[in-house]
Amino acid sequence: MNSIIIETIFHQFFVIGMRKTSQVTAIFFIIYYESKHIDIEIAHESLKNYAKTLSLWSFFCYFVGLQDRHLGNILINVKNGNLIFIDYSDIFERNKQRELFPDVLNFRMTKNIENALGVFKGWGIFKLYFVQIYQFFNRNRYFFQEYLKNMIPSLDLNEFGKDITEVMKEMMTKIEKNKYEDIEAVVDGLIKFNTDETNIKKNFRGYSGYI
Repeated sequence: MNSIIIETIFHQFFVIGMRKTSQVTAIFFIIYYESKHIDIEIAHESLKNYAKTLSLWSFFCYFVGLQDRHLGNILINVKNGNLIFIDYSDIFERNKQRELFPDVLNFRMTKNIENALGVFKGWGIFKLYFVQIYQFFNRNRYFFQEYLKNMIPSLDLNEFGKDITEVMKEMMTKIEKNKYEDIEAVVDGLIKFNTDETNIKKNFRGYSGYI
């Protein structure tokens, strides 16, 4: 996989909305892509792959409490837009327990990542995929609960300052929702919180909210 710092992704894929709003918009996209020698179908597919994998990894970070998402831990395949996260040492919200500079975010959605999602940013196809992933975990939560019962005891949780029961309860509480409206409300809250410039600046020291 070719990996590249996320900052450059906006230069790889141009803005595409969730739908073509008019013939003028469609013609504009065609002219833009032809001028950049970019195949429209490939670019559109890359954007979808980017949104899908970003939403999947973002949910994963939220669900298992994976933090420390600096750009060295986020890799992208520039040929198809797929993302992969590496380095899972700071899991179960471990970084929130630090005395100095604790992580406050559930997942990384800085502007350089969000802008690549198109004109709707985090509220477009990213949210759509995030909700679908959330629904899948919600429907199959009992399966995941049994799986986690077998997996988590094999981990050394002493360094996280938590016991198995506490970790299990925190994770399962996140996905125990009874209605679609409840899930959508949670996702809206997560996107709003993790795109808030004040929260981003707290999480990434020295970070400019305009990047």
